[in-house]
Order: sequence, then structure tokens, then C-alpha cells
Amino acid sequence: MWSDMFFRPVNDGDYYGKNYGMNSVPENIRKKVPENIELVYWEYFQTESKYYDRMIERHKEFDKPFYYAGGVSCWTGFVPNNRYAIETLRAAVHSCQKYGEVRKRRKSTLWDMIFQKNGRATEKIIGINVRVATR
Repeated sequence: MWSDMFFRPVNDGDYYGKNYGMNSVPENIRKKVPENIELVYWEYFQTESKYYDRMIERHKEFDKPFYYAGGVSCWTGFVPNNRYAIETLRAAVHSCQKYGEVRKRRKSTLWDMIFQKNGRATEKIIGINVRVATR
């Protein structure tokens, strides 16, 4: 389950809030997450490890396994922005390597913008389970 739904209420509707990962999800809410649900922390834009570190620490407070899902930057045009994707994924992998249980639980996502007849854009995942290279 994408974890932003737990973080938005404690950050005034924003995923990370003004202090990026400094606000914890209250324990009474964390305890309500069913045992069979694994959380997915997603981040597509940060290029510094300190941001990933904070959010990984906030996810560890749930005291259950979770995944990290990075993004292959392709939502700003017709082709992926590989340089930017490498920058963000490099910072993310660095942080994931600091936390043992996250190391084996990384995914990359690839999003495609689908435009419907009414002109409204909707997002759809077109790929997941892309292994993140660590070397």
C-alpha cells in the first residue's frame, strides 16, 4: 500500500510536509495498519540522501517491512530523463543501503500519462519490479 495516505494527514495534506519527513504518523494510527499490509515509500524527486534517510526512519516507526519505490523520470516529456533518474536513484540507493531491511525491498516505477476524451490526465503505472542496480 502506498504509504503517503498515512503521512498526508499529519502534514496538512502534503506527503512530506514543510519539514520533509520530520512529522511522525501517530502510534495509534500506525498500530491500525493490518499485519498483512506492506507499505511502499515512494519518492521520485529528491537528489540528496538526507531526505530519504528521514522518510525511511519515519517508515521504520511502523515496525513492519516496507518497500522503497523510486521513479524512472519520464513524466515531464515523451522520453525518460535518465540523468535525473540516476541522480535520484543514486541518493535513494545510498540511503537504502544504510537500512538492512530496505536493501532487498526496492522497486522502480515508470509512469505514463493517459489522456482521456474529457481532457483530464490520469496516471497509470506501466511498469514496476525493475531492479535497482547497486553497483
